[in-house]
Amino acid sequence: AKLNVTRVTQEVTLDTPVHASTVQGHTSTFLYRHAGARAETDRSVTISITPTFGDPDLYVSTCATAEQCLPLAYYDLVERSPGDDVMVVPMVPSKPLVAIVVEAADTTEYTMLLSTASSIVPLEPGDQPRRPAVPRRYEAGADEYRYFSVRFPAAAHDQPLHFAVTPLTGDPDLYLAASSQDTPVRPDKTDSTWSSAEQEGQPQHRYEHLTVATSDRGRCSGSGCTYYLSVQADHAPSTFSVVAWAGDTAVQLVEGGRQAGELPAGGTRYYVAHVAGSHSDLSIVADMASGAARLYARVGKKAGPQPEEHSWSSDTGSDLGIEIRHDDAEFCTNCEIHVAVACEAACSYTLVSGAN
Repeated sequence: AKLNVTRVTQEVTLDTPVHASTVQGHTSTFLYRHAGARAETDRSVTISITPTFGDPDLYVSTCATAEQCLPLAYYDLVERSPGDDVMVVPMVPSKPLVAIVVEAADTTEYTMLLSTASSIVPLEPGDQPRRPAVPRRYEAGADEYRYFSVRFPAAAHDQPLHFAVTPLTGDPDLYLAASSQDTPVRPDKTDSTWSSAEQEGQPQHRYEHLTVATSDRGRCSGSGCTYYLSVQADHAPSTFSVVAWAGDTAVQLVEGGRQAGELPAGGTRYYVAHVAGSHSDLSIVADMASGAARLYARVGKKAGPQPEEHSWSSDTGSDLGIEIRHDDAEFCTNCEIHVAVACEAACSYTLVSGAN
């Protein structure tokens, strides 16, 4: 398939998040060189793109030399799914270069990260109330692990820590450990401090949630404390998103991407949807697996149940939804929509936002 790309915007490396933007109707091009010791053991590279707003499309081609990569007229692989994108690129020694093209139908801002099966991918837990936690979308083959790490801000020392995995396909399990040592940790089903894997006699579930309380003996603290997560695709391949946050920090909603949540009776969880340059209606929908809840939303500030804390709200039910019309007096085209899920009874749900 044909493209018309003539120059590289930026060279990228493994395990280093790249924050970038692409203007409507244009492309941004990145070049990656699969070389060194990692190239001897890791035979594929995973490209993950998480948009803050907009819907970037991903095109990839492998080549032998930089001269062959550009001008890039054709691509080998494409990912155009709504919201965040993930692509696993097989690598061969004869073609160690990867040309990555991000195309924007609408202006988009995003984070791109390249990793391999041995990578420990850093997560962004946010910093309440300034920045939301960012979910990352990844894939794992049957019985394979993907590894992640997170360091929480100092203000999280007296807050519960939350970890969630939302599967799009398959049934992954989550394993967690904490360490203040410099040597990375890779917890698994035989050695972890916390685990979401099903225990005998417990009900089955697909959505994985772990909470580390402030009083938990396995918890560590201080600037050197790192939490390590392992997500295993149990018996079958899995595509999933993973996110970590502390206390009441909001979680970013990626357009079209599902985000699982679990709350006790009377609990509230917070989310943020970014709107930029859109004149479409915005819908926010919760699919309740159990319990009862309400949705609340408003522009620019944390939403809540009090009349002055929201501009839009839903009814209580098993399928909740808020539709914010583009001609609503409070609608915005470059702002943050804050969303709250308030559970009246203990509840489990998935939340998704999207333009109509």
